[in-house]
Amino acid sequence: MYDWTVNEANTLEALQRIGIHEKMAVMSCDVFIMIYPAGKGANTELGLALAADRKIYIYATNHDIWNVAKTSTFYQLPEVTIVSGSIAKLTALVLDTAK
Repeated sequence: MYDWTVNEANTLEALQRIGIHEKMAVMSCDVFIMIYPAGKGANTELGLALAADRKIYIYATNHDIWNVAKTSTFYQLPEVTIVSGSIAKLTALVLDTAK
């Protein structure tokens, strides 16, 4: 299992190594969850998950995802489920879908 929270990139080689691991993690996942707003690599990861036909959830921590001026067309695709509210709500939805 890949833990993206423990990486520290201080060289271009480290960024490449991390990128390889992150790509492999997205391509092999069953469910992709993006927390919105997200960092600069999240949209690339979302694109990989879309291309790999993964189950996709975006957990929206604010309402900007529904603001036409601030959102992305890719967040609005029918294969993307946007969830707001509590983490418990997101967890229950993901676990229920996995059954």
